[in-house]
Amino acid sequence: MAIKQARKVYVFEKLRDGKMTNAEAASALGFSIRQVQRIKKAFETKGHEAFLHGNTGRKPVRALGEKVRERVIEMASLYRKTSCQHISELIMTQDGVCVSAKSITRILKEKGMKLTCGHKGPRRRKCRERRKKRGELVQIDASPFDWLSDGIMRSLHGAIDDASGEVVALWLADTEQLNGYFHVLEKMIQTSGIPHALYMDGHTIFFSPQREKLTIEEEIEGKTVALTQFGKALDILGIQPIRATSPQAKGRVERLWGTLQKRLPVDLRVAGIHSIEEANRFFCEYIKRHNEHFAVEATDVESAFMPGPPAELLRFILCIRENRKTAGDGSISS
Repeated sequence: MAIKQARKVYVFEKLRDGKMTNAEAASALGFSIRQVQRIKKAFETKGHEAFLHGNTGRKPVRALGEKVRERVIEMASLYRKTSCQHISELIMTQDGVCVSAKSITRILKEKGMKLTCGHKGPRRRKCRERRKKRGELVQIDASPFDWLSDGIMRSLHGAIDDASGEVVALWLADTEQLNGYFHVLEKMIQTSGIPHALYMDGHTIFFSPQREKLTIEEEIEGKTVALTQFGKALDILGIQPIRATSPQAKGRVERLWGTLQKRLPVDLRVAGIHSIEEANRFFCEYIKRHNEHFAVEATDVESAFMPGPPAELLRFILCIRENRKTAGDGSISS
């Protein structure tokens, strides 16, 4: 019995034994005298049951059936590292049954099953405002993870628009590599266009390590270092490269990896995908579904993406370029 109910029992026992008046009982419980008289009459006939709610012990009309609860536990056991919200979506897609994420959380807690994704309160930190137009700034990065759930670490290359949170391209490769980022650029330009700027970390794929060796005097003299292969492609396309000084600076793409690491491996398993080639074909459909669920409207409806060159010309831009000299006999060094 709850504390409030126990207090009521104590007061009405005093009232029944003549040790308290109706007015005193009403004052002690915050009831009206008429209400005390009504409860006193029920207490004399039913005893302690008079204080129990009429629905106590009854099963709610909308309570989930045992089959649904067993299905929730089965899905949670099959996809151990996914969130309750994702399990809810999978049950709706596969079984056509609507089970809220909160209900799934409650069921798993009752069974003593560990929750992978718990709710976290908002953190107080100063955030950079989103860009106003799509294409003004695109964040690009790669994340090593067991994406195909086969125990092998592979790198997923991706790009996300800063203004809308739309994933504009994904590409899976064995390791983080130049070719993976070239594919991301190609997919983004073909589907959305050329962005104004790219926000990325200080990886040597993006920025030459020789940049750190320039002295102040050399910088004043206007000396520069050679562009990387990726930098050459950005220069030709007119994309401004911006270097992030910390992971928090490009937090939008970092949070994207957290979301995808919980959801994407499960969706790949559900779709029966087990190879890199199949995954890269699957991303075209997956990106649309992901953006419908997570993307937001940009502040300015006008897009900053510029039209890209034809596919034939784009292939010549997104490639490795090397300078070679012709020898006296007409041969070219390799």
